Amino acid sequence: MDCSVLVVKGTAYIPTIGDGPIAHVDVEPVEVVPVLETEALGAAIRRTIARGHPKVNATPAAKDWVLLKHTKVRSRSALEQIAKYWHLMEYRNHYEVQQWKCYPTGGWIPDKDREEVLPSGTSLEDAVKRFVEVLQSSLSGDWNPKRVESSK
Repeated sequence: MDCSVLVVKGTAYIPTIGDGPIAHVDVEPVEVVPVLETEALGAAIRRTIARGHPKVNATPAAKDWVLLKHTKVRSRSALEQIAKYWHLMEYRNHYEVQQWKCYPTGGWIPDKDREEVLPSGTSLEDAVKRFVEVLQSSLSGDWNPKRVESSK
């Protein structure tokens, strides 16, 4: 289970994550919600997670990235300059909230200095609540990852 959220100017863009032939890809439907609307943001994340990872037959070209259409930004590189990219993922019986950073040649990679490992046994509902809190606090730059010892 994982869920991606792209934040641009206070708006969360939450794509369905498709299972492509080579890697996961962002596909429709994409939920679009103001980050500060707590209930709507949590509901959009839960709906996206519930959709799972539908199979897709091809990986789209960068110019066809589904989030470009929704954000109305002309190119992936331009979007990378103005956006923050986040993931909530389940890994070895715990959840992680991760901020990703731009890779020097384009695209996104996890920023290991900007991740929060939630305690083992955290429910999905509590993980979503924490993810919403992190997304909201990141708008003001107040988020500092909490380190929790786990069996990674």
